[in-house]
Amino acid sequence: MHIAIASTLTLGLPQLSWAHDPLEVFVSIAPHQYMAEQIAGDLAHVTALVPPGQDPHLFEPTPRQMASLEKANVYFRAGMEFEDGWLSRIKAINEDMQIDDLRKGIQVRNIEGAVADWDEDSDHDHDHDHDHDHDHDHDHDHDHHHHHHAGLPDPHIWMNPRFAIQQAIDIHDGLVQLDPAHREAYDRGLAQLKQQFEHADQMLTQQLTPLAGSPVLVFHPSWGYLTDRYNLKQWPIELGGHEPTPRQLAELTDKAKQAKVKLILVQPQMSKATAQRVAEQLNAKIIQVDPLAYDLPKTWAQIGEVLSHESQGQ
Repeated sequence: MHIAIASTLTLGLPQLSWAHDPLEVFVSIAPHQYMAEQIAGDLAHVTALVPPGQDPHLFEPTPRQMASLEKANVYFRAGMEFEDGWLSRIKAINEDMQIDDLRKGIQVRNIEGAVADWDEDSDHDHDHDHDHDHDHDHDHDHDHHHHHHAGLPDPHIWMNPRFAIQQAIDIHDGLVQLDPAHREAYDRGLAQLKQQFEHADQMLTQQLTPLAGSPVLVFHPSWGYLTDRYNLKQWPIELGGHEPTPRQLAELTDKAKQAKVKLILVQPQMSKATAQRVAEQLNAKIIQVDPLAYDLPKTWAQIGEVLSHESQGQ
């Protein structure tokens, strides 16, 4: 009788054995939560530490979140600043937790510097080889209360669909390492996710190829991996993690005017005041797109539409 009931309950849930306890998976940001949930389905309970709308550069885990990490099976780190200061404490409360670095094997770009450097190739090919072991937690004593500084590694790797596929593969591999009995289910989830990301890459290539070489004026430098992928130039208003000085503001405004920039990208986690001042001088539109939104393919679709429409004067 019990067997018949179990079979009935599991109909429609091929990925989950009725007796299987979901893995407890933690990530830093919502886009990686999306990846893990698409791959694992009901085989994992996935938690993103940084809540929607919050600036991850200023984030610190709450006591409640720290307590919940005691039961984590795996933490997929993104390379955000707060991780450097907190992972040693997280590891101390859960020594058995697997820590996987999603920068592993990816060529990490550097944040753009001064306005004078905008037209130069940033250090895109500088290879920070993060091919770490799963339990290597890289607990550097960095100041985690600042935004990205020019010349430091750019953590927004997931904005490039090809790199996002690599991160999804790493998430898949980490899940399989913990739960090899469900490899086939994780394989199916990864295959479906790769299809989504490959389609997004094809669409963005089609939309943005005509814009090759064009600048994209942004407030916070979150889009560098995407602009690199499609041969665009990211021009950040925020320089070295700080608001520009009046002199820098005048310099970047002049440069944007010469390039006939008519669009500024902002994101909801950041103040728009400086971007609005620049927009007034350029007679440019401010468009909000969230690089930290959960639904990553939707973010790519939005940015592709915004940039391609603007290039057509729409």
